[in-house]
Amino acid sequence: MQMTEDFLANYPNSENFIPGIYNYCDRWCERCPFTDRCMNYAMEKRRWGDNPPRDIQDPEFGDAFTEIMEETLTLLARMAEEMGIDLDDVDEEALAEENRRFEESWQHDLMQAANAYAEMVDQWFDDAEGDFRDKVETLNMLLRVNAPGVDPQAEAAALIDAVEVIRWYQFFISAKLHRALMGRDDPETGYPKDADGSAKIALIAMDRSMAAWERLLYAFPARETETLTILARLQRLRAQTEALFPNARAFIRPGFDET
Repeated sequence: MQMTEDFLANYPNSENFIPGIYNYCDRWCERCPFTDRCMNYAMEKRRWGDNPPRDIQDPEFGDAFTEIMEETLTLLARMAEEMGIDLDDVDEEALAEENRRFEESWQHDLMQAANAYAEMVDQWFDDAEGDFRDKVETLNMLLRVNAPGVDPQAEAAALIDAVEVIRWYQFFISAKLHRALMGRDDPETGYPKDADGSAKIALIAMDRSMAAWERLLYAFPARETETLTILARLQRLRAQTEALFPNARAFIRPGFDET
């Protein structure tokens, strides 16, 4: 608890942090150019060093998550007390409305399409196990014979990157779309809407996923039909998201979209 409370006061580069940059990122810290300006990343590094637990099946992940939640709730209670807010005074009507919005958003056509895409990804990779084994053998053979005009190592690296991108965003897309749908009907305040920011990072995830699928399309011509089906699904999902959140692409994410 003490670490969380004193973090900003003791961290030497706290003034360099970009406020809110972590709200609209893709959580892929290993590929982010702004880790040195992100408070969330700095706190994770201070807590766990260079190897934070990321597997939700890992008991260490559960313990860490529980600890963070307990610290957050303690800080929230302290802030509420200082502001004269009674957290036990539950607005049942507001809570019921929040639950209704949650369920309604979860059942939205956009969520159904995003979840269907995630299932299609699992099916594609399950069916493609043999294709990947064959590809590895082919690339190894080309490497051994030093075939002219080809770069097996570069091709392997590109395939690994494509798979990592697809897998990283597989469920991320639906999570961010759900958050966007939850906030879609929030009242206008004169400030950029969180819903648009959430929709934008979901759209970016779709863009990157489609580029990765295009790499796999050319790498595995025997799976052209299945891959094109997934690309078509993503294209429709992207178009539906842009139609539902017309201001999303214009949303300025702190740090990432600022010059």
